[in-house]
Amino acid sequence: MTKKDEKREKGTIASAELMQAHGIPTVSVMIDFGGGCQGFGGIALQDADIRDSFIADLCATFGVGSLDDLKGLGCHALRCWGHWNDTIEGLEAGDGRRFVLSAWRRKMGFDDDPLERRRRSIEQSIASLRSRLEEERRAIAVVADGYTDWGREPKGGNND
Repeated sequence: MTKKDEKREKGTIASAELMQAHGIPTVSVMIDFGGGCQGFGGIALQDADIRDSFIADLCATFGVGSLDDLKGLGCHALRCWGHWNDTIEGLEAGDGRRFVLSAWRRKMGFDDDPLERRRRSIEQSIASLRSRLEEERRAIAVVADGYTDWGREPKGGNND
């Protein structure tokens, strides 16, 4: 199996629907991998023209006319990185046609770069871990200050 194969997983579209997530229209596609499911899409599509374009382009990739018609179709989930639960970046139909989020966003005029998004995410994780490390260093410096070893404390008979 090549690295590219690890990023391309065969599945079946379990559901595809336009839904409201916190009051924002969102297209959600669930892919069943035969042992678990993972969602694709899930991006805010408030503008009706953009939403219609997303749905039309996704459906055209599979040669169907509506989201409902996607259910039960085979596909390959495409991931930019080979992690089993990494974000699905695109879907590939049986004939090889692809709907890829970053390509669709660029087509719509949005600045999108999955590599840059991933770099920012890693940088934020590093910053968070550095902050947590400093918190732990401060905590270890004073860990004994508030400790009472009740196994070594003299027993007291009074309740004061």
